[in-house]
Parts: sequence; C-alpha cells; structure tokens
Amino acid sequence: MHIGVNKVWVIGSSIVKRASIASRERKGGLNLGIVNTEIWWQGYGGMVLSQLLPKLRVLRRIENDPDVLIIHCGANSLGLIELKSLLEKLQDTLEQIAKLFPRSKLVWSNLLPRFNWRYSEDIRAMEDSRKRVNREAILLVTSMGGSFIKHTQFDSKDPTLFHDDGVHLSKKGNDSFLENIEKVVTSLLKVEGEENEQALAAGDHLC
Repeated sequence: MHIGVNKVWVIGSSIVKRASIASRERKGGLNLGIVNTEIWWQGYGGMVLSQLLPKLRVLRRIENDPDVLIIHCGANSLGLIELKSLLEKLQDTLEQIAKLFPRSKLVWSNLLPRFNWRYSEDIRAMEDSRKRVNREAILLVTSMGGSFIKHTQFDSKDPTLFHDDGVHLSKKGNDSFLENIEKVVTSLLKVEGEENEQALAAGDHLC
C-alpha cells in the first residue's frame, strides 16, 4: 500500500461511467466518503473485454499503480463472441492484468443481470452465460489473491434497480452499486467510510 492517500481505480463499461456521475450527487462524492482514499473512475460506454487491457496500459502511463483495482467489464461481450472464446479471453486478460499490476489488489465486480441484451433475445441463455463468466472470473481472481463483489441486491432483477432501458441502473440501483464498492474498498484498505459500521456482508464480497 502507498504511504499517504490510498488509490483505487474502478474501470469498466457505462455502468461504471454512470455510477461515477451518480456518486457526485451523494454525500461522499467521488471518493464515496472513504477517508484518505482517492477513487479514479474510468467508465467507457460500450466497453468490451478486449478493450480492457489496452486501456489499463494507457492509464498506467498516466498514474501510478493503484492499491485496489476494481474491474467491471465483460457484459457487452456476451453474445458478441462464443462463450468458450470469451472465457479464454477472460482468463488471459485477468492473468495479464495481474502481471501488469503485481502490487494492486484485484477485485472482480460481478456483471449485472439485464432485461435486454444487445446480441440475443434469449434472456435465459444470456443470463446463464453471464453467471458462468462471473463464476470463472471469481475463481481466477481469488486464485491470484484478489477479491470480488457479487452485487446480490440485483439477483432478483428488481425493476426498481434498473433504468427504463433494462440495461443501466436507476438512482436506487446506482446507490446499491456504489454502496457495494464502498464496502469492499473500506474492508480491503481497512479504512473508515460513512457506512463502515454496517455489516460488510451486504455486498456479499470476499477479501
């Protein structure tokens, strides 16, 4: 860990981008009220898994490696390429990220369910693929000493957590997503947050 301010990167798709915008309207702001911590939000609309590693290489030239690197990317790749190829790409990408950031704690943020998928109308098949990707990612990241966030609040597909497009999150959904990020960061960095007195299990993460 750095001496001084803790550095956290959150990188991924428009879910991350919209969460960062939502964080500015919350009491804790961009840093989610976590003391002595700076969160660098890197959300890109439409981001697919193949773009993750190149983007991280670029960011690494701009900033020092983070203490915690949270990855929320891959949902836009579901249905775009065959699941077997996607899982192989996932393994290769996460292994390369671990080598690129040897001092960073990697965290996999589970891909969230959707009511609509871009590349398929078979919702059940897409949900099965999403869960498979999450399971494989968790196994990979934890085998490398990392952690994960399950975002269990979204498992029931409560419509109030989602935007009208069935893909992005509502204000309530963004609040839940951000609270889960806050809890895993405060746990990993062992710092205090605005809601640190609450049970960290709400986000169902493993350190």
